[in-house]
Amino acid sequence: MSVVHMEYYSDALQGRARFNAILPDFESAPNWVRGTPYEENYRRLPRVMVMLHGYTGGESDVLLQTGMHELAGKYNLCVIAPAGGNFFYVDCPWSGGKYATFVAEELTGLFRRTFRIEATAENTVISGWSMGGYGAVYLGWKYPDVFSKIIAFSPALLTKNLEAWIPSDHDRNEAYYRMIFGDIASAGQRDVNPEVLAREMKARNRPVPPVYIACGQEDFLLGNNLEFVEFMKEQQISHEFHTGPGVHSLAFWNQYMEDAVQWAVGAPRGARP
Repeated sequence: MSVVHMEYYSDALQGRARFNAILPDFESAPNWVRGTPYEENYRRLPRVMVMLHGYTGGESDVLLQTGMHELAGKYNLCVIAPAGGNFFYVDCPWSGGKYATFVAEELTGLFRRTFRIEATAENTVISGWSMGGYGAVYLGWKYPDVFSKIIAFSPALLTKNLEAWIPSDHDRNEAYYRMIFGDIASAGQRDVNPEVLAREMKARNRPVPPVYIACGQEDFLLGNNLEFVEFMKEQQISHEFHTGPGVHSLAFWNQYMEDAVQWAVGAPRGARP
């Protein structure tokens, strides 16, 4: 397995962009795969997973704070972890940073060309936690031709009712949210609200990529996540929701990391080496 760090000039960001990538050894399947019905699927094309960090995080979080380096080799998974700043992975109308374009168009294309990964939407998953969980749902539904599945750990789905979050938010103020999402009052009616994207796909009879969510029972975003799960039930969008004791932290999300990967790649659930 290899770990690669890359920097390049990004047209989307109009500046330097960084990402880390985990590349498994494609030559041989691990012991637990051999002789199982999953082996043929494992040996097809390698899966690609874009993994988005949370607020104040960075591209090294995937390497340092998750077990994805082990899971990448175990499930034939290429992991791309970009540096997304604190911009919620959207094309920011006032700052000029096109973070959605950067991740979903520029970065995925660059990765496939550079490492000659013949990945299609069927083989490409987007995931993330907190702010990155929002980014995963948002980009997964905004770019269904790029991503086929979504993993979101405690996604910060704030845009449906963005005004309600600002008075109690000590780190970010109204100017910050306006820089990222534009007009705050109308954010819930625009496509920065993933529910708007899902309804648009439904109206065009397009399949909506399924979602895997895990959120702790003591997480301050639990109510927000439960509302989103109810929306998916109402819209008949395929999803899984998992919860258990835990707060808004990687300590909780890491408990579900392997199960989420198994769900994403179609591996037997609960498989072990």
